[in-house]
Amino acid sequence: MMPRRAGSKSNCTVSGGLSDRGSSVVSFVILAPVLLFLVLGVAQVAIIGHVRHVATLAATAGAGEAAAFDGTASVGESRAQAQLYAASGWVLNPSVAVTRSDTEVTATVTAEAYKILPFGSFSVAVERVAPVERPQE
Repeated sequence: MMPRRAGSKSNCTVSGGLSDRGSSVVSFVILAPVLLFLVLGVAQVAIIGHVRHVATLAATAGAGEAAAFDGTASVGESRAQAQLYAASGWVLNPSVAVTRSDTEVTATVTAEAYKILPFGSFSVAVERVAPVERPQE
């Protein structure tokens, strides 16, 4: 038997006498969409987390401004909207609602996350409640 030279083709066969040539292409064709979907899913979760973080910051800022001693609900809404519009383009269709009573302020921010997956609706809603500042007696 002659020794095999480096770089020569092997005659590998799988059971049944069939060659395994091209099996890596088939494996790639099967696994590539799965891996792509997995990567896009992780990216979508990250985008949703970012939008939730931005909405939380906006709701907290709006509630803080409206809860100030001389604050109003409209000032709180303006502050929250400014926070949302200063954020990245991942936040879509934001809406802000701030209500103020004698004792507390409620700021609600809703928005949609940018979609990179072709299905689903990724909306985020955050509500923050803060007590109204009172003058010292």
